[in-house]
Parts: sequence; C-alpha cells; structure tokens
Amino acid sequence: DKNFCVYNFGSAYHFSTQETIFFITNLLKNKINKGDFIFFIDGLSEIGNQETKVDQKIKFLFNYTNLKFWEKFYFTAPLFLESLPIVQLYKRFLVKTKSKKNENVVNQDEILNVFQKNVIIRKAICLNMEINCYTFLQPFPQIAGVYDKKLFLTDAPDREDEFKEKHNLLKKTKYIVDISDALNNMKELSFVDLGHYTPKASYAVANSIYLKILRDLN
Repeated sequence: DKNFCVYNFGSAYHFSTQETIFFITNLLKNKINKGDFIFFIDGLSEIGNQETKVDQKIKFLFNYTNLKFWEKFYFTAPLFLESLPIVQLYKRFLVKTKSKKNENVVNQDEILNVFQKNVIIRKAICLNMEINCYTFLQPFPQIAGVYDKKLFLTDAPDREDEFKEKHNLLKKTKYIVDISDALNNMKELSFVDLGHYTPKASYAVANSIYLKILRDLN
C-alpha cells in the first residue's frame, strides 16, 4: 500500500568515492529526506584512490581553458587528427592486433581501505539523519551468472582471475550486504560485456535487493 519514486543516479566509471561525495552533495541540497532509501551497488569498479577515465578527461578539458590563444592550436590539432577516418581505422586495427594481456595493477590494501571507509562514512551519516542506506556487493562478471567468454574476449582481456581476487577482497568489507549470488539461478546470458548486465540479470539483481530490504519497507 505504499508508493515509491525511484531515481537512478548511476554514472559511468563512478565507484564508492564519487558515490559518497554525490550522496553528501544531495544531502546538502535537501534532495534526500528522513526515511528515504539509498542503495549503493558496488564492487566491480573499485580502484582505491586511482583516477577514473572521467577524472582524466575533465582535467584534460580544464587545461584547455587555461591556455593562451595561440597555445590552443597545440591542444586542438591532435584532437582533429584523431577524428580523421583514416586515423580511426588505424586505431581500430591496432586495438584488434595488440596484446590482450591485462596490465591493471590491483593494490589490495588501498582498494579495501577506501571502500571500507566510504561504507563507514555512509553508515554514520545515514544513522545520524535517519536514512535507510545499504551498500550492496554486486555479482561480478566471469565469476557469476552465465556469460559468453568469446563475447568478452573480442574487445577485452580475460579478467577472470582479477575479478575473483577483487571479489574475495571486497567480501571482507564490514557493513555491506552481499548479493553477489543474485545470478546463481540464471540459465540465460547474464552479461552483455565485462561491466553490464542483461535485462533479465538486472531484474534478478533488483529482486535480490528487494528481498534483502523487504522487512525495512514495512
């Protein structure tokens, strides 16, 4: 007998740090009220204190605003060259032929430490302001649900070992709700790539969240 209005604030490349900052920003703007439910779905994107691709692009664009008029040509010329079809074709060919070896270095202590602190910050704020907050540990690709390995490896390295390592690491986090088994009963494709669920997998994740919070909804 209750009506809920749901907002999805998911953003590309965001992980727990950006989410926590965005959460606090919305609190300061009075967009979050006492009794609201806040869901953070985390895990796969956790990278500790490293910069995301979005951070790097914003810095790159900000640098442009501080250049003198004649210096802006040095900034824009490479962008123009990269936009040419022949250059795009070459880069696509290069991506297909270069090594697929994953070169990401996982700093386990930093990743766990940053994630744990973000969860504790959220928990403290929500307890103080009487908001219902949950941080869910999501199902990981290549170790949960059904996936097509050939589909993944067409444009990305095999990251199964990396995902297992990160998943086992983040399971140690206190005050999280583990829903990484939400896709265990799926018999259809669960992932469309190394970072996104299929519609049916998304429904399974949502249903798992609903069952975890059902008691608090009443």
